[in-house]
Amino acid sequence: MLILLDAAAGLALLAVGLMGWTRARTSAAFATAAGMAWFAASAWPETALLHRPLLLHAVVALAGTWGRPVVPRALIVAAWVGIALPAAVQSWVSVILAALCLASAFELRASTRQLWRATASRQALVVLAAGLALPWLERLVWPRYADAGLPLGTYLAAVILCAGALLRGIAAPGLHDTDAVVELSGRTPAEAAVELARLAQDESDPRLREAIRQAVALLDDNARLQLELAQRIDDVRASRLRLSDAAVQERRRLEGVLAHGAMRYLDELEECLGSAGDSEPVRACLDEITRTREDLEQLGRGLHPRSLTEHGLAAALSDLSRRSTLPIEVTAPVGRWPERIECAVWYALAESLANVSKHAQATRASVTVECSDDELRAIVTDDGVGGAVLIGGGGLAGLVDRLAVVDGTVDVVSTPAGTTVTLAVPL
Repeated sequence: MLILLDAAAGLALLAVGLMGWTRARTSAAFATAAGMAWFAASAWPETALLHRPLLLHAVVALAGTWGRPVVPRALIVAAWVGIALPAAVQSWVSVILAALCLASAFELRASTRQLWRATASRQALVVLAAGLALPWLERLVWPRYADAGLPLGTYLAAVILCAGALLRGIAAPGLHDTDAVVELSGRTPAEAAVELARLAQDESDPRLREAIRQAVALLDDNARLQLELAQRIDDVRASRLRLSDAAVQERRRLEGVLAHGAMRYLDELEECLGSAGDSEPVRACLDEITRTREDLEQLGRGLHPRSLTEHGLAAALSDLSRRSTLPIEVTAPVGRWPERIECAVWYALAESLANVSKHAQATRASVTVECSDDELRAIVTDDGVGGAVLIGGGGLAGLVDRLAVVDGTVDVVSTPAGTTVTLAVPL
C-alpha cells in the first residue's frame, strides 16, 4: 500500500508539472523538479528530502508572491536549510515548517491579488502543514503505529492532496483572464501604474507579466497625454481670455473714437449750420445730422455700452430695457464683477432679448440677475409662443459662444406658454 502511495505521490507531482507548463511555468518547473527528486530518492536515499523545498517553491510560485511576503520567503529558506540538518532534528524541522506553512497561507490570503491561484496555494500549504506536523504527532501519541508506516502514509497522502490542490488551481477556468484583479477605482493613472507594476513583479506567468507591463506602459502614456491635453486646454482658455480682453478694449477704443471724434465733428457742424439761417436746405441738413448722431450713438452702444463701463451691469440692463420696444422688467444687484464677465453677460442678455423681440411674439419679458459666492446667474423669461432650442445656427446658438469665453453655460426651457433662458458664469 505504501509503495502505491509513494508512486502516486511522485506521479502527482509530475502531473502538476505537465499540466502547468503552459499556464504557470515557474510553478510547473519546481513541481517537475520535485517529482524527479522524489523518484531519485529511491536510488540515492541521501536526496530523500530534496523534494520538500522544491514542492514548497512550486506552491509559493503558483500564487505569484515570491520575493514580496516575508513569511513565504522564510518558509523556502527554512526548507532548504532543513534538508542539510542531521536526521535527529528532522522532526523539529517538520514542525517548524508546518508552522511556517500555516503562517504563509495566512499571508498569501492577506497580500495576493490572484484569487484562484492564491486559493489553491493556501489549500496546498494547509495540507502540507498537516502532512509535516501529523507524522510527528502520530509518533508522539501512537508510537506503536510508527513501525506500521502510519506517519509515512500520512505524509504521502498529504503530498498527493497538495498536488491535487495545485492541479485545481492551474486548471481553473479562465485563469489567465480572471487571475489578475487590481482594484483601480478611485486611483489616479499614476497610482494604477504603480499597483500594476507591483503585480507584474509578483506574477510568475511570463506572458501575463508581459501583458501587465504593457498595460503599465499604456497607463504611463495615457497619463502623459492627459497632462499634455490639460496643459493645452489651459493654454487655449488663457488665450481665449486674452482675446476677449483685447476685444473689449478695442470696442471701448472705437466707442471713444466715435464719442470724441465723429460726434464732436457733428456737433461743430450742427453749430455752424445753426447760424446759417432757417432755410429748407439747412433744416434738411440738421435733420440728417440728428439721424446720423442717433445711428452713431446706437453703433457706439453696440460696440461697447458706456453705461456698462461706468456704472455696471444693472445700469446697462436698465438702459437696454428703456430702449427696447418690448416692456422689460429688470431685477439686478448694483455690484460690480470682472469686466470680461460683465461684458459677456450683457451681450448674451442683449442677444437673448433681441431674439425675444424678433421671434417670441411676447408681450413682456423680464431679466433677473442673481449672484452667489461662486456664480453669476442671469435669467430671461418671456410670455411668447416658445419653440426656442439650442441648436447650431439657431437664434440662441450665439449665446453659447459668447459665454464659453468665460466658461459660462446656457440652459433653455421653452414651452407654449413662454421661454426661460438661464445664463450661468462661474466667478
